[in-house]
Amino acid sequence: MHSSSQSLRAALGLVVGMLCATGCDDKHPKRYAVSGSVRFENAPLPFGSIRFIPTDLRKNTDGGAVIQDGKFSIPRDKGLFAGTYRVVISAADEKVTLDPKDAPGPTPVADERIPVRYSSRTKTILTIEISPDGENVFPFDLK
Repeated sequence: MHSSSQSLRAALGLVVGMLCATGCDDKHPKRYAVSGSVRFENAPLPFGSIRFIPTDLRKNTDGGAVIQDGKFSIPRDKGLFAGTYRVVISAADEKVTLDPKDAPGPTPVADERIPVRYSSRTKTILTIEISPDGENVFPFDLK
């Protein structure tokens, strides 16, 4: 009886292992690193932000990164899940400057320099597909 008990435990362990191998990913989806470049007006975007908004909010969460010298990167541990995302790219107008003689007072808000077709959460025309089989490197050339 002792050997049949061990056999039963081994078989149960095998079944549980197989179930986890096929079903655990559904409970804990895998994240993927995302990187790329952003060009605006034929030059690398010096600074800004990029946001990835899932088209299916029930399956995925959003993510984002800082754009520095035309590059952005999200490491795998903070990466995106496989799926389709709307892309929002934003950058403040660098011409806004603060004048110390104006203080104290309201801080001026810089205007958005990226056109609405790229910078609006609801109006962006940019989309990407995060793939488990791809490199997930995306170049954006904004006109």
